[in-house]
Amino acid sequence: MESINITKYLILSLLLILWCGLHSAMISISVTEYFKKFLGSNYRFYRVFFNLISILTLIPVALFAHSAQTPAIFQWSGYMRLGQALILGLAVWFFFLGWRHYDIRQVIGIKQIREGVPLPN
Repeated sequence: MESINITKYLILSLLLILWCGLHSAMISISVTEYFKKFLGSNYRFYRVFFNLISILTLIPVALFAHSAQTPAIFQWSGYMRLGQALILGLAVWFFFLGWRHYDIRQVIGIKQIREGVPLPN
């Protein structure tokens, strides 16, 4: 078995933490309220901007993860494959529950562009 290069995992962890921090900060109440005031009626485009930034900043993280090519820390085998299938099934189930609960047009930003966004007084 190949030795595990912990440095690559630490860098990947740091990149993921930074991405999640940026993603959370951009959707925080204080940041969105600031942009509502700053952009005015153009705030309706913020969700599309948010999604584009999220995707564009995730690409380097994904490329680094793909280029790291380190051996797996954990591998599913034997009866553990049932656990893997159960977790995957739950993830798919939660995805569809979320899909039914949220309006995908609003998540993407199309609804805000068409209907506008109420601005604070």
